[in-house]
Amino acid sequence: MVSNARLEKVLLQKILKQVKKELTKKVVKLKKQINPIIYGAIYNSPEMNSVRGGFLRLDFGLKNDPTPAIAKAVADSCEVVIEEVKLSGDKFVGGLRVSVQPKDYLNVLQIPQAFNFIENGVKLPWLEWLTLYGSQIIIVDFGVTYGSGLGRTGGAIMTEEARPFRVNPVFSGDSQDNFITRAIEKSIPNISKTIQQSL
Repeated sequence: MVSNARLEKVLLQKILKQVKKELTKKVVKLKKQINPIIYGAIYNSPEMNSVRGGFLRLDFGLKNDPTPAIAKAVADSCEVVIEEVKLSGDKFVGGLRVSVQPKDYLNVLQIPQAFNFIENGVKLPWLEWLTLYGSQIIIVDFGVTYGSGLGRTGGAIMTEEARPFRVNPVFSGDSQDNFITRAIEKSIPNISKTIQQSL
């Protein structure tokens, strides 16, 4: 005759096997569900709105809209990983881990849209400035002067009178606190809700 304790252990092992199987199925589905949440959070952030049609577009001299590519690069970095699920007594421990955006930011800072090419083939890493440079001075001898019809964007030009140039502190960020980290942080409740509903 099988003891209750032995029977319980056998049942828990069977349940554990089923839990692992179900979690494996959920990983792919969850990534597909979380990806648009992250994309939307980045794309609709105040910084990306300004890059599309505000002061940051003028400050960086951007003629084309890079924000869809930036939002996609961040969203595509999302990983949903199964942490080891095992029995601890009569309880299951482990679960899922969601990670977004590598700490080195290379997935975003190396895309072509992260640079602005100006006269003489000069390549300006504007997205790196926005993401990592905070409010430090970037260009000592020039700054941005705004005005209708000015420059390549039709709204601003670099002049010595407006020096120095730095990223607007309203939008600036560093490796620990920037438009990406802020947008992801705001999206956490939505991501958590999606995971709970999926499981």
